Amino acid sequence: MGVPLSNYTVLKLLADGAEREQENRRSFELEYALDAMENYSVFAFILHDPAVHKDFHDFFEKQFANLHYSSGKHLVFFGLVDSPKKFVLTGNQPFYTDVRDALELFEDNQLNEYDYSYSAFALANKLNIKPEMLPAIVVTHDTRLRNYRWYKTCPNQIEIQMNRLTGIANRMYLYKEVEKDLDKKQEILYSLLDDTDLDLCKGMGTTELNESMARALSDVLSFIIQEERETDYYNQEGEIIRISNKQSKITLEKAIKSFGRLQQNLKLVDLDEIGNHNLYPLIEDLNIQIGIYLALLNKKNKFEPSYISPIKKDFLDENSFHLLQTGLDVEAYLQSRNINIDYSPSAICLAKMFESEINYSIVHWFRKKYSIELPKYYNKVQPGKEVKLRAKFPSGPAGKPIDFNLEKFGNWQPPELGNSKIIAQFNLNKNEWELMGISNSTAFLSEWKKIHHVRNKAAHTSKVSLQDLYEMKKSLSKLANNNIFENLANMKNEFRNIHESH
Repeated sequence: MGVPLSNYTVLKLLADGAEREQENRRSFELEYALDAMENYSVFAFILHDPAVHKDFHDFFEKQFANLHYSSGKHLVFFGLVDSPKKFVLTGNQPFYTDVRDALELFEDNQLNEYDYSYSAFALANKLNIKPEMLPAIVVTHDTRLRNYRWYKTCPNQIEIQMNRLTGIANRMYLYKEVEKDLDKKQEILYSLLDDTDLDLCKGMGTTELNESMARALSDVLSFIIQEERETDYYNQEGEIIRISNKQSKITLEKAIKSFGRLQQNLKLVDLDEIGNHNLYPLIEDLNIQIGIYLALLNKKNKFEPSYISPIKKDFLDENSFHLLQTGLDVEAYLQSRNINIDYSPSAICLAKMFESEINYSIVHWFRKKYSIELPKYYNKVQPGKEVKLRAKFPSGPAGKPIDFNLEKFGNWQPPELGNSKIIAQFNLNKNEWELMGISNSTAFLSEWKKIHHVRNKAAHTSKVSLQDLYEMKKSLSKLANNNIFENLANMKNEFRNIHESH
């Protein structure tokens, strides 16, 4: 059965109920939600960006009805971002029809305001799915679980993938009542998936979240739905807004408190070494998540950024563009509050955009130089290859080894922004810089250093002021005006277009 995006409330009920159960508190809401889903044994969420993946979106929209009617009684699939609106589905058993009707009414009223592309970015970030792996099918037995399997999908394979998932759902249903433990049932699902080839578009993985999938999805959806306005709470639309407003406030406060606790652990760490601390990735991820929440709030309130970035969208990867967009939207939203606020989420989003573009270009220049096979292993680990570089300082011993082919949790882990700067600064000669199109490497490295410094301050216990953020934006503007982002884009295209030409 296929269901358009109308599942916020049921996901929230599942998340809330599961958390109450962990506290040994009975949840009637959870029982109600589970009763509504008793026929379903596999959930498949389709996540894509309608603007970036237009071919897939057009095909998915055209075939949605056929996919729905061929998916049987035990597989339920959702278009998380933008399922067809005109096709009202009920299936063999209505799946929260009241919620769907109310949310469809809300979406019709908000149609011109809804940014599907940014919503796809927000959801993929929350689910830890890399942007290059979209469009993707996210598969789980139960959204109360923290782990799930994902598969890259594409227009010419999604029908086959969904057909095979339907067969798996029918087999999985036989185990549903026999085995009571959710984790064991998920293991059974993974075994069935392993026996069935769904990796038809060359990309798959298993992801572990730090919360239930239901919580992760409902948290993001609460910011998409929420409204800072008075509403009539006696109708369905008003009730959904009231629930989402409350949930978005709780979610944001929880994330900010978590960030504060992590910061305290770095109080005694030298500012220049923040990026190498084992807690930094957690702080970075949390700040980006806070940034996305605030950016979604800003899209509802329409506070326009006062700063117009000179960085052209065409030079950035889509994910980098969304990070840039997030950083500027967060600044606009925080400035509208007119209080002494920490701009760390904005600074970290802008720095992550810059770091991503460096990783896609200069870091891959080094990888290619030291025999990483491109484009086959672009943004991927090449098995059996060791690429550890040491900074060639003018005097004294060489620097510590920096791994350019590091694997972490099954993915390629690029060097930290400060480490890649050190290698670029001391291991590239004038001719190599010029081959990259960068004629003034000294000026480039100077702005790189400033961006890195403000980013590290954002992770430390010191607040990032509006002036600090201004200095970072000033550095990014200088780089853009000196055509740095265009040169980085040319490098990216060189490393990737080899693949496209074959």
